[in-house]
Amino acid sequence: MSKNTKKRTVIYSNVKANKKKAEQRNNASDDHINLNDEVIIGFNSKKDSQNTGSSVSVKKPENKKQTSINKAKVKSKKSVIKKENVRQTREPIKKTQNKQKINKEVPRQPKTKAVPVKIPIVFKIGTVAVIIGIAIFAFLKSPFFNIEEINVKIDHNTILTETEIKELSNIVVGQNMFSISKKGSIENIETNSYVESVKIKRKVPNKIEIEVIERTIAFQIQLDGAYAYVDNYGVVIDQKNEKKDCVIITGHKTENIVIGNKLNDEDIQGLSDVMAIIQEAKNNEIFDDITRIDISNHDDYLVYFDDLGKLAHIGDISSINDKMTRVAKILKVESEVEGEIFVNVDFNNGKYPYFREKV
Repeated sequence: MSKNTKKRTVIYSNVKANKKKAEQRNNASDDHINLNDEVIIGFNSKKDSQNTGSSVSVKKPENKKQTSINKAKVKSKKSVIKKENVRQTREPIKKTQNKQKINKEVPRQPKTKAVPVKIPIVFKIGTVAVIIGIAIFAFLKSPFFNIEEINVKIDHNTILTETEIKELSNIVVGQNMFSISKKGSIENIETNSYVESVKIKRKVPNKIEIEVIERTIAFQIQLDGAYAYVDNYGVVIDQKNEKKDCVIITGHKTENIVIGNKLNDEDIQGLSDVMAIIQEAKNNEIFDDITRIDISNHDDYLVYFDDLGKLAHIGDISSINDKMTRVAKILKVESEVEGEIFVNVDFNNGKYPYFREKV
């Protein structure tokens, strides 16, 4: 019993001594370094001892309980160090995240290398066409195409002259043939009432050809002391006191007869029927004996043979060929007698033309 007690006492006394020694070491280390106020990252005892020239001896704790307390303190200090490090590392992470957000909001344009611009083929062709067009235009305006000769050709020519046509055209020798206005020249020439139609042709490189069709006087309308000359289309060509060698038209309905204008539609229809009457008169060789034709009644045209002392009632122009043939026969049979010929009857109903002698 005494041995066991002594042994426990030694152990007990050793524990107390170890506690005191541990407390002394802790107090000494607290005086030397205050771990609560300082943060130590990495500590090498050997290197520090070499630098300072002093040796530090660290004794292992003689008691497990004391070591566990020390480990707890060290763990707490390490957690503090870790928290401080986490704070320090989080701040730059937040800053970088903010920068990334800014970069996302305003993305930077990537730098691209300068690529040579390809010109479309259509643009190239268009440019070439424009250049060629300018060259052709400049060539056409060159003195090579200056007019050296103006030729005038007039069909049915009885009144117009070449000099009149050239003056009306406003085309002169020495002028560039492509600088003239064909439309303007044609309009100027057509101001002459005797002109029916005009054509102007360029004969490359230096000639101009003007083709004119002159209006033919087909009828004359007897006015007070004058005669108005009219063509087949009812256009008034001219007005003079001179009587022409053509059929006189009477009984017209046009009130104002103006040179260059047409007669009214009713008179133009009458002239169209008269043309048919004249054509059949020519076929029966009696046209030269006609002096006047009255168109006042389209249902009964009156044809005068004044030199023969006769008047023919034609009616309308139905069966005009048969009617004019009968007129020609009656004129021949009754050549010595003045009177009126009536062919304005209905041949289909058994009626016949007749002659009534003048009383």
